[in-house]
Amino acid sequence: MLARTVLAPVLSAWANAAISALRHDPALHAVAALRDGALATQAIGRLAPELKPRLARAWLSRRLTAIAAIDGAQDHENLSNYLVRMRHRPCTWAEAADELRLPPPPADKAELPLDRMEPFWSWLETPNVRQALETRVRKTRHALLTHLDSQVDPQVPLLIVDVGYAATVQRCLKRVHHLVGRPRRIDGLYLLTSPGAHRAEDASGKIHGVLAHLGQPQAEARCLIRHRDVLECLLAPNLGELHELDSNGVPVLTPPLQDPSEQDERAGLQAAALESLDPGISPDQARQSLLRFLMAPQADEAALVGRWHHADSTALDGFRRLDDGPVHGDRDQCLWPAAARFRE
Repeated sequence: MLARTVLAPVLSAWANAAISALRHDPALHAVAALRDGALATQAIGRLAPELKPRLARAWLSRRLTAIAAIDGAQDHENLSNYLVRMRHRPCTWAEAADELRLPPPPADKAELPLDRMEPFWSWLETPNVRQALETRVRKTRHALLTHLDSQVDPQVPLLIVDVGYAATVQRCLKRVHHLVGRPRRIDGLYLLTSPGAHRAEDASGKIHGVLAHLGQPQAEARCLIRHRDVLECLLAPNLGELHELDSNGVPVLTPPLQDPSEQDERAGLQAAALESLDPGISPDQARQSLLRFLMAPQADEAALVGRWHHADSTALDGFRRLDDGPVHGDRDQCLWPAAARFRE
């Protein structure tokens, strides 16, 4: 039932929007940002088989695209984006050094959070630290573009298909192309976009949110974005997490953290949803179906999905069960409060 009444409408509305964009611009190629965009391109292929040659998948994680977008030690804006703004909490000095492959930081600062950036900026200007950072970002850019070029023609404009929010991957990917002297039009088609996503939109790329666009409609968008972890669990394939791209652009994945029974449940739900796609569904219908599920799940729905686990490589707070936490807790305390009430 959940596959037909919730996930299938969401996938249908998402796929319909992508099909419309691809038919409007015959040069455009859709690239699913793995992991969470993969199911959408499967839905597109089912509803419009003639578009399959223009569908691709690539590992375009927020983490690696954000690293690749950094232009050295003086690029404070993109360093702050990656080390502070993208996360539930700022990195510590030690975590930042580990992520960026830097020498160990001063021992008295290693566990301090990056809530005061000036001392960190000064440390980055140390010659060996600055060189290590430049090497890390340059190699990441090379690996990222090598991987992307292996999946889709480097000359065509792209439509990034992803769950969304701030359109970080799109914004960073455009910057990466600019840094290497390969400007490219990159559009984004998302389920949800927050108000901050407007920063990804300019002459070289537009954005569109299917269920919520730039935080509108406001009340619905706030709820959907608050529960984005649940949505990601519904959509993510059982592929594990992207750890790195090697020097040849080949993904290095960590194994899935979910146990086999959870993986089987998710795969079964996704397969059933793909069998129930409806080309006539509207974004409003899909949005209302998803909101009902998030805010007032049935007991069997909460029992199934609530025990699933969410992992985010930039969250720094580990592997979390969706319904674990207080019913009235915020997102740091409980990812899915409406399901948590069935646990109490």
